[in-house]
Amino acid sequence: MKGWKLWIQVSIILAVLIFSILWLIPTVSRELTVRLSYCWVTPHEELRDACFYKEGKKDLSLRKCMEVSDSGKRGYCIRHVAQELNDSSMCTLIENQEIKDYCIEGIAHKTNNIGLCKQLPNWTIIENDYLNTSKNNCISHIAVNTNDVRICNNINEHAERDECYIRYCSQKRTYVICDEILDNNKRDRCYLYSHYPKNTTICDKIENSSIQGMCYLLPAIEANNLSLCEKIRDNDYSSICYARLTNNSILCNKIQDIELAGFRCYDTLARITKNSSLCDRIVLDNRTRNSCYGYFILHDGFKDLDLCNKPTYTETRDWCFNYAAYNLLNTSLCTLIVEQEEVDSCYSGLAKNLNESSLCDKVKDRYDRSQCYEDVSVNSNNITLCQNISHRWDREYCYERIVISLNNSKTCEYITEENDATWCYSKIQEWLNRTLDCHEIDNVDIVRSCFDWQAERTKNITQCRIATTKDKTDRCIKRIAIENNNHTICFDIFNVSIRNDCLLEISKKTNNPDICKNAFSKVGCLSDIAERTTNITICANMEPPNWRFGCKTKIAEKTNNITICDEMAKQSEKDQCYRNVAIKNNNYSLCDKIKQTEIDNDWCYLETSRELRNHTLCEKINGEWNRNVCYWDNALHKKDRVLCHKITNTTMSKECLQKTPKRIIPPAAEKIIKKVISMIT
Repeated sequence: MKGWKLWIQVSIILAVLIFSILWLIPTVSRELTVRLSYCWVTPHEELRDACFYKEGKKDLSLRKCMEVSDSGKRGYCIRHVAQELNDSSMCTLIENQEIKDYCIEGIAHKTNNIGLCKQLPNWTIIENDYLNTSKNNCISHIAVNTNDVRICNNINEHAERDECYIRYCSQKRTYVICDEILDNNKRDRCYLYSHYPKNTTICDKIENSSIQGMCYLLPAIEANNLSLCEKIRDNDYSSICYARLTNNSILCNKIQDIELAGFRCYDTLARITKNSSLCDRIVLDNRTRNSCYGYFILHDGFKDLDLCNKPTYTETRDWCFNYAAYNLLNTSLCTLIVEQEEVDSCYSGLAKNLNESSLCDKVKDRYDRSQCYEDVSVNSNNITLCQNISHRWDREYCYERIVISLNNSKTCEYITEENDATWCYSKIQEWLNRTLDCHEIDNVDIVRSCFDWQAERTKNITQCRIATTKDKTDRCIKRIAIENNNHTICFDIFNVSIRNDCLLEISKKTNNPDICKNAFSKVGCLSDIAERTTNITICANMEPPNWRFGCKTKIAEKTNNITICDEMAKQSEKDQCYRNVAIKNNNYSLCDKIKQTEIDNDWCYLETSRELRNHTLCEKINGEWNRNVCYWDNALHKKDRVLCHKITNTTMSKECLQKTPKRIIPPAAEKIIKKVISMIT
């Protein structure tokens, strides 16, 4: 009896072990997919890192990114994957704090998620002349992106909240919010950036004389209006304005700010009056002076080469002699150039222009020298010149360009190097679309490349297996499976990522949800098919459950079927569904069904009002800001000033009236006239 009990116990233990092994096989297989990657056979650690870095970014694989040993490269790889998948939790795996912050910030920008912005530190950065912390810069970006200036109120620091207002007004070209900025200088900047240079009336509101001068200067120059110069209070900007409009360089001498005089006055007048001597008066600002000389160097046809010696920067002088040599076809000018890179560029340009290969010998850089020989070879259709190129890949590309240009396979005969000639023949099939038997080629490397090319174009899976790498074989099989809409062929693919892509492509083409069961991204696959086919039963099989809500909502939007919304369990889901269907289908009656939040209800009416251009819907909006925005949009679109008076914000109402033209014919009379015309016609 005891023997039977012992035998039963042993049998149970063995059964459990066998079941565990079978259960672990898929997990081990997935692990081996990474471990058996060809990256592991790379002996050098730096090259192995580069391999996993490239594969991780391409396949959006966090596991492969984690195999990168260098912490910096690993961080960049994880950041790329996290931002592509909008998964901020991945960012926490990054060790470098700066890369981690950029990872979170990038996802916050894409998803307009203020919560992610608040996770960022308060270190200071400068972006587009806006001084801001990383956190506040992120919030400012979302405010601009969502057209909602109220988001700036999430910034606690008063000074940086003002910068957010300035950035918003500058991007959206509106000065409505500028009045709320307490700091005089920042308020002036806000006025300047919001309407500059379109609206000079705003310049009168600016207190700072320099900013006020900038505000008037460009409109005065564009309109050639001296009366605007008279309004400028700042002496320097007033002198610039009069100097520019009267072409009087003497007035530039009155400017106290030396750098401003050079940039705004002497440089511009030198170009207008075609007087290069004015460039000499630009002091301190080397960049502007060199730019001034550069203008005359380009526009005088290199009649005065002494100008090339005047710039203070070596690179500017070198560029001048290089450009002159190319245009005058004068090789002696290349010897006057200092920097070797510019010398190489000079000889390369002349070699190509003169079809003179001997000039390529004077080019020191190997890559530039190869490019020089290639350009001269192609220009002269002389394939033998390609053999002067030392690097194999550059040389082969040179052969390719000439063979394709001449459309003649016999061109390969002129190549004296045997391996190059054999390789040239092997590429004839690819270059000229002519059949070539791979077995006729002696060189093993070239035979392999020939087989790879044939595998890429075959319609036979067996032929795919002659490719030299598993990756090429897998992509060959994937192409055949998709062409034949046969998902079972995908299971012959070794690489999990390529197999998944294969299944997804065929599921999209055939709208077959059963294929999704075998895909790695099963839920996304089902969601796409459900939306395309409007088959709501597909949504029911999705896991996790939150995907079902999104799936059903998309179908409701597409079919304008609110019954789908009614059947949702949670009130918040119903409300969001009603709102989306209302906006998508311009059905404002659905907004009344929203019960839970005022924001969703208001947003629903605001968006449908915009789509239908129905201002009566604005009255249904409870929130004052959204109601004002609603009247604003309708007033500007309908050119109806009456609606501007319904805006409760005084500043906003005034700007609305400024932007809305006065009607010559009253609206009621206009309607009657239109009705009479329609009856006549």
